[in-house]
Amino acid sequence: MSLFSKAKIIFLLLVFFLITGCQPKVYLMPPPVGITSESELFKSGKENFDENYLKTLYATNRIPFNRMDNSTGYTIFPSDILEIGFVTYSVGDEGMSWDDLYEQSLKDVRDNDLLFTQELIEERAEYQKGDDINQASLQAQLFFDEINSAIDSSFDRDITVYVHGANSNFYRATAQGAQLYHFTGHNSVVLSFSWPSAENLFKYKTDVLHAKKTIPAFAHLIEILAKHTRAKNINILAYSAGAQVAAPGLAYLRDLYPEEPASVLKKRFRIGEVYFAAPDTAFQPLLNVI
Repeated sequence: MSLFSKAKIIFLLLVFFLITGCQPKVYLMPPPVGITSESELFKSGKENFDENYLKTLYATNRIPFNRMDNSTGYTIFPSDILEIGFVTYSVGDEGMSWDDLYEQSLKDVRDNDLLFTQELIEERAEYQKGDDINQASLQAQLFFDEINSAIDSSFDRDITVYVHGANSNFYRATAQGAQLYHFTGHNSVVLSFSWPSAENLFKYKTDVLHAKKTIPAFAHLIEILAKHTRAKNINILAYSAGAQVAAPGLAYLRDLYPEEPASVLKKRFRIGEVYFAAPDTAFQPLLNVI
């Protein structure tokens, strides 16, 4: 094989590696505006601090890998099954203390980048399409009891559902949700909804298709959270292509109950504040949403 041929193969392999989606690692972001050493958020929930571990909720309609010790846990393929559980991340070096993490969290320029490492995925409840949301297995009920305990000890008594954008795998989506949880001072209950993005910059059309297929699962999740948790409000933060899940998902939820007045559904589902950060969809689907 000629040197030119070898170089060409190496080049093609590098291009393939880039196109097939090498997902970058997630590092602790700079502190958001307003987060300082005097922030009340970090002062209000010291009992919720567990060294450098961040435990948040997740939900996904991705088909899982056969082995849950995979680095992401779930594939890029959509499913009719909605799976809910806990995901735990560590931040920075092993054994990093809370005091060290707190100090570094408030710095715009840090001594070192603090990597998010996925430590544990705990799938705790499963709902298939058409399942009665009023029912919960014993395992699922114990899971909801844990969520309600976290809600009761939170600052705002809400659940915030984070919906990621395109080109994002399970790891990145849930690590970003963990960042949100961290910078609320561990005072909020955060759930990352990981819809099956193709995890590839050049497969945006696939992401749009998978987002469309995810709409019923997202509506199902909101129904489940409203039924089985004591959240005062269910807030939604959708980033970029996540708007293509959240906006029509809320419209879909409204359409499931055409005979019921909006006032009744508003009380039942307790949708709080809905944020669309850099959305890449028109807002026509939001008309007449509860």
